[in-house]
Amino acid sequence: MLPIYPFARLDSILQSVHQSIKKHSRPFLNVVMS
Repeated sequence: MLPIYPFARLDSILQSVHQSIKKHSRPFLNVVMS
């Protein structure tokens, strides 16, 4: 059986990265659009 730990860890890392991108993409888009 495959270990679930690394996959769960990777998922949480991807989630945090996605959230940070979402957070920082808004000001970036505002700068690009203006």
